[in-house]
Amino acid sequence: MDDEEQIVFKVGQQISILNYEKRVQKFIIKSTKVQQIFCFSIANNYKLMALGEKTLDNNLQVSIYNFKSAIRVRLFPLENENESVVSLDFSKDSKYLILVCGGIEHTIMLWQLDKSKKLITKKVKGRITQMTFNPFSASQLASVGPEEVKFWKLIQNDLKNFEPLPSGKYTVLYFTTFCFLHHVIHFL
Repeated sequence: MDDEEQIVFKVGQQISILNYEKRVQKFIIKSTKVQQIFCFSIANNYKLMALGEKTLDNNLQVSIYNFKSAIRVRLFPLENENESVVSLDFSKDSKYLILVCGGIEHTIMLWQLDKSKKLITKKVKGRITQMTFNPFSASQLASVGPEEVKFWKLIQNDLKNFEPLPSGKYTVLYFTTFCFLHHVIHFL
């Protein structure tokens, strides 16, 4: 299938890859041991797809699939204190996966994919609904939750928060989502 003619979406408990020009659809069917798919992310090189899942015995995991063949190539089990996988994102070079798990506290985890190694686990206060790599630097990330936007730097195997926005409480703002700009945009 041609990549520019595809859309990927979650339908029921499967992931659908639809070529809307050719009207061809294929599915990544969840394992029979998985009860729920929370979220997904596709690597920028279109080689991998990550699914945040909950198993039948209520454990969380991230399954990494070959995007073209829809075959699972890696499995990362997650800590059980979390209730869901909230957000997944690949670095631009597809070497790293950042994920956020939610529950009473939120937990950020950074995985190095080629070594199947978890590099960072960081518990954070406040709710996070999305976390994304800066497309120009795998060492910079941003997260958003209803009450704040946070910026992060990867420094010596730790995520350090830095605040580029003016400090103070935002009483009228409710943050929902964000994106890094991939190209220079000139406004008229």
